[in-house]
Amino acid sequence: MEQPQLLKDESNPNYVCKLHKPLYGLKQSPRQWYAKLHRFLLTNSFVQLQSEPTLYVRKKDRNFLLLGVYVDDLPIVGTSKADILQFVNDLQQTFPTKHLGELEYFLGLEVNRNRSLGTLSVSQCKLVDNILHKYDMMTCSPVATPLTVPCHLSTSDSPSTNEEESFMQSIPYRHILGSLRYLVSCTRPDLSYSTGFLSRFMENPGPRHWEALKRVLRYLKYSRDMTLTYKALSPSSKRDMVVLQGWTDADWGGDRDTSRSTSGFVFTFAGGAITWRTKKQATVALSSTKAEYITATLVA
Repeated sequence: MEQPQLLKDESNPNYVCKLHKPLYGLKQSPRQWYAKLHRFLLTNSFVQLQSEPTLYVRKKDRNFLLLGVYVDDLPIVGTSKADILQFVNDLQQTFPTKHLGELEYFLGLEVNRNRSLGTLSVSQCKLVDNILHKYDMMTCSPVATPLTVPCHLSTSDSPSTNEEESFMQSIPYRHILGSLRYLVSCTRPDLSYSTGFLSRFMENPGPRHWEALKRVLRYLKYSRDMTLTYKALSPSSKRDMVVLQGWTDADWGGDRDTSRSTSGFVFTFAGGAITWRTKKQATVALSSTKAEYITATLVA
């Protein structure tokens, strides 16, 4: 940046201007916006969760508001419609805001609410179609599993000839995995292991890795309409819906390059999965029992 013409001071070449407002494109602009929004929410009795900094909660008597923050997109959930509308009005007094009504689409998430059945479903069907179309897999043959069983891949399957190296340079291996990772982080726990496993070979993938990744895309076509569905809780709800439940599992020495095991878990509430993860363990487990203990520790 250069000094404005009328403010140039030849005697002091290090003279700078202090911005009173952040500008789009500057390094600190996103931080300044978030700081102002954070102050506004705190003055309106919201509390920021330590476990999830982008989620703010406000409780008043028996009512509460939940506010998610993604840059300047703010989905709101509450027990009282009047409280939601009042907060939207307060927000509009401070920021130029558009209230888009009931949430239907957010960051690639499609939200479908059935009030008569008391269900809320979240899916990413449009994003799945975009991925399949972008990588020319719309006409592929669907399969019912994301990976073959067993799937023995390792770094030894990386390109070993000039022909294989030349072929893999034209394959968008990393781009596809990046798209799949966003699906996994939002609505697709069933893809968590396969994408994590194939991500281990991103540095130098070979034809066998590419064939395995194409199978994941074929499974994506098979499972295009999968949704996460949650049902409203009531005194008559089944016990397994009211109680937070978790499952863990681990293979033993599944990584052929390091002999490390892979941990996995999923938690459900109100009839649907709410958090999940797969991760290669940091140490080599000397028994399947130890691999399971390491996984339980990760979950805890």
